[in-house]
Amino acid sequence: MKYDFLIFDLDGTLVDSKDDLAKASNDLRAYYNLEPLDLETIISFVGNGLKVLADNILPQEYSQKEETLEKFIEFYDRCLTDTTKPYKGIIDLLESFDKSVKKAVLSNKSQDFTRRILDVLGLSRHFIEIWGGDNESGVKKPDPKVIYALIDKTQSKIENTIIIGDGINDIGVAKAAGIASIGILYGFTPAETIVELKPNYLAKSPAEIKKILK
Repeated sequence: MKYDFLIFDLDGTLVDSKDDLAKASNDLRAYYNLEPLDLETIISFVGNGLKVLADNILPQEYSQKEETLEKFIEFYDRCLTDTTKPYKGIIDLLESFDKSVKKAVLSNKSQDFTRRILDVLGLSRHFIEIWGGDNESGVKKPDPKVIYALIDKTQSKIENTIIIGDGINDIGVAKAAGIASIGILYGFTPAETIVELKPNYLAKSPAEIKKILK
């Protein structure tokens, strides 16, 4: 196999977390007596971490408040895995690799929430590293330093590393770091946007990811 270090994004790639993110977002808006936003609008802001999401779902005067992120984390903590679940075919994909293939998760979501979601869903056992946006490298996607740090931590080779993700930051960090990428077409980012970013491969389903990597 050409790629023996697989880096997976979380939201929109491994798990469908749209409804829980939307609930926390609209709970935050309700806290400030604001009308709810539709699901599509909220999900368009996902991918740069919870602070950016919280700032974007509120008018500027509210997003500047010190308590905004704290309240958002409180609301999201309450519903973190209420409806979040792996996409169909993800478990089969993860179980299809032998032990020579290393797998990691790299999300811009907080380290705590990233790990908790994977723990609750029983997916953590598949990964040798689980990194959130507040990881030990000090940076997050699309800064290539986070890829280099993960490669170094896992003693992997850059030419054998590939990132699998549905976000602009996933394809961006791959290009910046000089690694291959699989652009996910079933996730949060519109498929046409992913196509325009020209990742090395495109996948419409976890089964297609498996086919590419096998």
